[in-house]
Amino acid sequence: MQTYFVNTLDFIKWVDKLLHSSTVVAPIKSRLEIIRPENAAKIDLTGFRAIEPFKAFSFKITETIARYFGEDEPLHKKNLVFLGARGCDLEAQEVLDRVNLEGEFADPFYSAGRENILLIGADCTACGSTCFCTLMRGKPYATKLFDLNLSWVENGYAVEIGTEKGNKIIAENKALFRAADALQLEKKEQNRAKVEKLLEEMNSQYKIRKDLSIIHKTNLRNKVWRELTKNCVECSACNFVCPTC
Repeated sequence: MQTYFVNTLDFIKWVDKLLHSSTVVAPIKSRLEIIRPENAAKIDLTGFRAIEPFKAFSFKITETIARYFGEDEPLHKKNLVFLGARGCDLEAQEVLDRVNLEGEFADPFYSAGRENILLIGADCTACGSTCFCTLMRGKPYATKLFDLNLSWVENGYAVEIGTEKGNKIIAENKALFRAADALQLEKKEQNRAKVEKLLEEMNSQYKIRKDLSIIHKTNLRNKVWRELTKNCVECSACNFVCPTC
């Protein structure tokens, strides 16, 4: 599909339009926040993934599943936009989708909410000391699952379409988007290559087997687990911080 461009001013206008029909969640200073007109201009898609996982907004700790037992209620949920999801966020979303939507026992409440989520990815423009996506055959930019993906280029974003849902969003906002030119497309690829190289250099000290199935065969009696869990008080907070647990 064609790649588009949106400048920084039109990007804010676009977010404002999304707010009329959806709850928008995006990073501000490395924290995920619910976006409102007064903080939309503070959205920051630079850097890498936010501290909190997007999972907190799609798979909540507590959720109302019924008010009157014995009576059916519609499972409709308000539209939800994940703006600025990184490649690793989307990998985590894919795991959640597989667990909750596939197989004999799909979660109807998760399914009802998932249908109303618009996934807008964003390329990483830097990496943290704990980033390791390239070690797991990932990339510091979205390669799948996104409806739209934003890549920072000069004065705005190159916008890649991933699904028909994303294509529809572009079609409904034609006045804000235009076709990306060759220079913008080249800049997008240059930025991606730069961050990927930085990640590989940062993680060059680690030796990873080509067969990643070794991860599933790790000995749980290894001393590293005793070291990591010796201060655990079993509060389960890690389950809600982890993007996939």
